[in-house]
Amino acid sequence: MTTHLVLLAYNEEAGIGKHLAEIRDLRLPDLSAIVVNDGSTDRTASIVREIGKAMNLDLLSHDRNRGVAAVFDTGLRHAAAISAPSDFVITMEADGTNDP
Repeated sequence: MTTHLVLLAYNEEAGIGKHLAEIRDLRLPDLSAIVVNDGSTDRTASIVREIGKAMNLDLLSHDRNRGVAAVFDTGLRHAAAISAPSDFVITMEADGTNDP
């Protein structure tokens, strides 16, 4: 059983590294993070790629900002495609407003 954590991100350069490190440091077995970068114009994607080297993480990116509904759609469709029937899918904002 895997828990897929879908994180929505748009221009989160200032805090996404710390937020992902907090999630990584929980050391939860079978945790898969999915970050959906919604056309960020800052370093969000590069920070996610760097920290993703140290955890189970998929980075999905929109080429331009498409809004919250499109980000949820992208993240949840990806999670559904890689999930088993017994898996969990959780969504969180990537800005640190949700405490992991």
